[in-house]
Amino acid sequence: MNVLENDQLRIEINPEGAELTRIYDKTHGLERLWCADPEVWGRHAPVLFPTVGRLTNNRYTFQGQTYELPQHGFARDCTFAVKRKTAETVSYLLSDSGATRAVYPFAFALQIDYTLTENQLRVALTVSNPDSAPLYFSIGAHPGFTCPLLPGESFRDYYVEFEVPETCARWNVTSDGLIGECEENYLVDTRVIPYTEDRFREDALVFKELKSTRIAIKSEKNDHAVTMDFAGWPYFGIWSKAGGAPFVCLEPWYGIADPVGHDGDLTKKEGIMPLEGGLNFCCEYGMTFT
Repeated sequence: MNVLENDQLRIEINPEGAELTRIYDKTHGLERLWCADPEVWGRHAPVLFPTVGRLTNNRYTFQGQTYELPQHGFARDCTFAVKRKTAETVSYLLSDSGATRAVYPFAFALQIDYTLTENQLRVALTVSNPDSAPLYFSIGAHPGFTCPLLPGESFRDYYVEFEVPETCARWNVTSDGLIGECEENYLVDTRVIPYTEDRFREDALVFKELKSTRIAIKSEKNDHAVTMDFAGWPYFGIWSKAGGAPFVCLEPWYGIADPVGHDGDLTKKEGIMPLEGGLNFCCEYGMTFT
């Protein structure tokens, strides 16, 4: 376990999956990251690579071959090497291997940099293509945040607040994890989605091309918030387990699950990105805790 720490936050990150496992708010004495209770949802903040969401029958095709990948890919279950470590920064690296090439026939390097500054944690993700042929991939983040934060509060006391009023559709998730019908005008000139026990009854809230570049989890009962900035990310998911589980995930994505009826061709998958040989793709997001 690697630790980043200053006078406001203590961050713990596991090289297994390069996954955040703790965000302790020293200023307020609060655990801000979901505890990964296996009886509810046994992860904290998995990294999604080389796919985001579920594939049709967990399979895809590339150059006439069929491969299998689990939901959200394999990076979350791989051990990353620690490339660099200071008191407030750490960098992890995952490269292709015989095991990854058996399910994903591409050369790649995935670097994840965590940087702690005051009450903010920034996460930068860099995908590199060391080969001459294009690399096809998607990437995403999936951190879960404790909700409710304080004793005596309930899930219903919380809400998501967008940076600007949004009017947009929600893309429904089917029972097998694929992207189904578009629910037009799920949001109509609003900045707020209140939490209810049935808000996530039909899985995640999936949005495309939000106008907002920041989103916050807030409460009617306290002044604490976690604010995520995610400029440039084309897809965004908000998820919790149905019934009011005590966490909410904010998920910026470069990629999305297969739509119903997709033929499995990786190169034609919505949200898949081709990266030419010798190039890098970089994206980042930040989390600010108040």
